[in-house]
Amino acid sequence: MNGLEKITGRIQTDAQCEMDALEREARTKADLLLAAGRERADALMAEGRQQNEALAASQKARLVSAANMESRQMVLQAKQSCIDAVFDQAKARLLALPAAEYTEFLAKWVANAAETGTEELIFSAGTRNEIGQQVADRANQLRPGAAFVLSGETREIDGVILRRGNVEINGSLSAHFQLLRERMASEVAQILFS
Repeated sequence: MNGLEKITGRIQTDAQCEMDALEREARTKADLLLAAGRERADALMAEGRQQNEALAASQKARLVSAANMESRQMVLQAKQSCIDAVFDQAKARLLALPAAEYTEFLAKWVANAAETGTEELIFSAGTRNEIGQQVADRANQLRPGAAFVLSGETREIDGVILRRGNVEINGSLSAHFQLLRERMASEVAQILFS
């Protein structure tokens, strides 16, 4: 049996060698597959990181842009408020003029704005009682041949309205300052903000 044992031993040795070779080959292939998998995973992670960084940069740029736009709008609103304040202060100063100066201001406007010189002058009740007749008299002096008359009607206005028939010319300070603001806002802004 010695020969049979040798053959069996030989077969076992050959089988063991073959199994070891197959195991080495399988390990080598597994290591290669594992390395390729890790390499692919690393590449995917790097690509994901790049995409995340690009997305973050894009979102940051959008946020910065939105913040800049909001900042510009806030500055613009603040500037508009300053311009409004200038016109409001000018109107308040005009309304605070002494009666004689305010009368002269309104009379000059009436004399220049009237079409025929025969218009009725409509004031607020307080202004009509305080200086209405003086404005009409002074406007008649400033415009030779004029015959401005004080209307019995009053309105809640700051200034005067000229009426001839159904036609009215709004001489309220609110209307004047609205027109002035439209015409002069850029000049005022230049003075304030340059």
